[in-house]
Amino acid sequence: MAAAFPFEMNIVGIDVSGKRQMFALVRDTTEAEKFKAHLSELAMTDELTQLYNRRALLLALEKELASAKRGKRPLSVMVLDIDHFKNVNDTYGHYAGDLALQHFATIASRSIRTEDTIGRMGGEEFAILLPNADEAAALCMGERLRTATESAQLVHEGVAIKFTVSAGVSVAGEFGITPAQLLEQADRALYRAKETGRNRVCVYTP
Repeated sequence: MAAAFPFEMNIVGIDVSGKRQMFALVRDTTEAEKFKAHLSELAMTDELTQLYNRRALLLALEKELASAKRGKRPLSVMVLDIDHFKNVNDTYGHYAGDLALQHFATIASRSIRTEDTIGRMGGEEFAILLPNADEAAALCMGERLRTATESAQLVHEGVAIKFTVSAGVSVAGEFGITPAQLLEQADRALYRAKETGRNRVCVYTP
């Protein structure tokens, strides 16, 4: 059986000796489609960590929240921030800071469930979407990730670099909530985690 492939066809009709002739020009667009898909992927991917970027994560949050509303299932959002990240850059250099971001992205990617979605919001801030996760499940995930980050170390030029992470959790208990409100609540919980000592997970409370 012949293989299927994407193509582009242009059909032109011309008169030849009083007779109408139709000509078709068919062009294989496989490579063009691959390139287009690659560009689309780049537009949704954080170049440094290879996680979703902010735009992609916000789109995913809209879909997850709509799905949670339809199925009346819980959805939690966790916003995380590497503690004292500026100190890493100032002490070890910006290249080491980039390595630290990649290091954390690897730890987080290995810690989450298959159905979870992780992305880099910008700078040293990340977010994780946790479908079918209530407050208790989200806290358990946050603690697992916090512990994994605290116990890991990044070795750069023979020097062990260690850092911790703080996290804020918001749960979509009220399904009238918007994606922006859910993120804002998680940000407030993160701020409280920072204020109360860092290296901890806090849940948003009104």
